[in-house]
Amino acid sequence: FSGGGIRFLTKESLPKNEQLVIELHFSGWQEKDDNWVRTGNADDVGNLNAIGEVMWCSEKNQSTGTFEVGLRFTGRLR
Repeated sequence: FSGGGIRFLTKESLPKNEQLVIELHFSGWQEKDDNWVRTGNADDVGNLNAIGEVMWCSEKNQSTGTFEVGLRFTGRLR
């Protein structure tokens, strides 16, 4: 996970350039007035709905059918 994108595992192959909406949850953070504030309290969970584009997808483990995906953030839903 970085400011530009995220890498994750999935059970299905995703085509390059596929557009996805993903929901990210950040424990110990909250969004206030369009800014992210670290609260340090694990009960505080900030939610971010991000739009991304699949940059690559490769089979990680053929025997389990696991794929590794690189997603570039392209926007966000409010």
